[in-house]
Amino acid sequence: MLVVLLVALFVGAGCKSKGLPSVSVSSADTAAGRFWRWFEANAKDLRAEPDLQKTMERISEALAKEHKGVFAEIGSDGSDRLLVLSVDGDKKLFPMVEQLYAVRPKVPGWKLVAFRQRDASLSTIEMNGRKLEPKAMKFIAERHGALFDVTVYVPGFTTADDFGNILFIALDHVVGEYDMETRIGGIEWAKLEAAPATARPLADLPKLIDETFPRTTAP
Repeated sequence: MLVVLLVALFVGAGCKSKGLPSVSVSSADTAAGRFWRWFEANAKDLRAEPDLQKTMERISEALAKEHKGVFAEIGSDGSDRLLVLSVDGDKKLFPMVEQLYAVRPKVPGWKLVAFRQRDASLSTIEMNGRKLEPKAMKFIAERHGALFDVTVYVPGFTTADDFGNILFIALDHVVGEYDMETRIGGIEWAKLEAAPATARPLADLPKLIDETFPRTTAP
């Protein structure tokens, strides 16, 4: 079971990890090297802290010193703590996450992940008093070159302003943060009752992306 902590709490499971190799942290005095050395030095205490919010804040503060815009999402993956390096979908900061991830260490008791991963279980997401059930959502997609424009049909939908960022967080955790920014173009939101007969379960969207834009490893 995987549980991740954002600024608000949600529950997820079955995240797909990156297909990139693990390497040792360089001894060079780089920003990434300095962060990972701090993390290794504090990993035991961070792992023992029962308050995930405090753990998230401590790591995010350390990241912010030299990796502004990158923050931690913290959770558990079985007996391990999970550290997700995220930029909340800010594509221009993706190289910073990739550079950090490329020199990540192997740390006992921790699983280190770049970007929010797909949640194969489509678990309930709760944020700021709102709750979304991705299993109940549907979509239609239209391809434009290397991107899909999508309309997502949401139970109980009123307006995007009413729902706020939880809509995009939900989509992030269905398709993954990386694919959200590199394979999804325009996004529209609508009531579930307005879904046409051709609309498909939102769970089908990751498969559609992978079949349309195949790759040998996960980003």
